[in-house]
Amino acid sequence: GLFVGLSVGANVMVSAYLGQKDEERVRRTVGTSLLVAVIVGIALIFVGVFGAKTFLEWMSCDENVIDMSATYLKIYFIGMPVMMVYNFCAAILRAAGETVKPLVYLTIGGVVNVILNVFFVLVLQKNVEGVAIATVVSQCISAACCIVLLLKSKGALQLRFKYLRIYREQLWEMIKIGVPSGLQGCLFSISNVVVQSSVNSFGEYVMAGNSYSQQIESVVYQAMNGVSLSALSFVGQNYGAGKYDRIKKIVLECVLLVTAVGVVLGGLAVLLAKPIVGLITDDAYVVDVAAKQLLIVCAPYFLCGIMEVYSFTLRGFGKSTSSMLINLFGTCVFRLVWIKVMLGIIDEVYIIYWVYPISWFLAAAGMIIYYEIVIRKLIKKNDIEDLVTEEDEP
Repeated sequence: GLFVGLSVGANVMVSAYLGQKDEERVRRTVGTSLLVAVIVGIALIFVGVFGAKTFLEWMSCDENVIDMSATYLKIYFIGMPVMMVYNFCAAILRAAGETVKPLVYLTIGGVVNVILNVFFVLVLQKNVEGVAIATVVSQCISAACCIVLLLKSKGALQLRFKYLRIYREQLWEMIKIGVPSGLQGCLFSISNVVVQSSVNSFGEYVMAGNSYSQQIESVVYQAMNGVSLSALSFVGQNYGAGKYDRIKKIVLECVLLVTAVGVVLGGLAVLLAKPIVGLITDDAYVVDVAAKQLLIVCAPYFLCGIMEVYSFTLRGFGKSTSSMLINLFGTCVFRLVWIKVMLGIIDEVYIIYWVYPISWFLAAAGMIIYYEIVIRKLIKKNDIEDLVTEEDEP
């Protein structure tokens, strides 16, 4: 969560430089980004491999599954460099409007992941290590495809080895934009760890239901996240080109689209919850836990999409720190307080899940208010500059 934020910084920078038609800075950003991705990924290997079991103990992971969980997590972290490379490559490509091919590569990796899961677990009789290895291999394939695409790209996005170095200006800009965004992701992760720890305290059957529910939720989230990410690229390019009026239209269209996606897919997740989870497990209690969680979380999931559209829009303006602070109080701090207070009053797992829609609403409201302030200032500034330019003309 922390370091993927740097890829958001790369996306904003590439978008802005493309809007300014500054090809040299685009190339420097591409080279710096990929080198940073590899370095960060290698550092995360050590964090994950040596800290896996400790982190799981902090999360009150059930003793029956903690050893398998630690094994999975260690192997998963070994694949972190390629995961970072894919994220940075995909961010760069999205900044230029190339979203289809990264999706195709991710789909190819996903299909390979499923096939290898079956092979390792059913054929070779491997346990969670087989599933983890399959995940890492699929990520390698997706990352390799993205690298090849950048190598074959024409123009500013082409990956050239002479630019594969750390440029101070680009690194600093990436840090300035990306670190607040990364911290926002990190804070989200920490608050989710606290939520997950609270869920874990209700035992392994609730953990199982929660896990199945999250798999279905992730489908809805990824669909909405694609719309939110498009806002980042479009806003970044138009901000770089000084086309502020277009930004208002872009944001409105993204909000309408993400709401439609969230309502439709979230509604389907709620309606089909029991049949889908029933395909995974025949335990009626686990199915019921997952279905109730999906009702609470997925029905209002569009609020999360709206929140992210405005969050990415503010990052496209370069307002990453403001976005982070709104999220800090609107989601993270609120979630921690909610868990502490409400679980003390109502000792039911379902009270935990209500923290999500309420926190999305609070954060979205804060983002919208701040966005309106920023966009009005930009448009006013642009109108004044246009007026000055007209007066200077003979």
